[in-house]
Amino acid sequence: MREKENDKIPMFSSWTGWYLFVGAVLLLLILLFFLITKRFA
Repeated sequence: MREKENDKIPMFSSWTGWYLFVGAVLLLLILLFFLITKRFA
């Protein structure tokens, strides 16, 4: 079944790109909050 033009995934060519992007953002946030917690503890 072919995808329609409107059904394309935005910004990335596949869902794998989105999963990697979301995972990287989550890891960055975890690291940021960890460093903030260590700094002000």
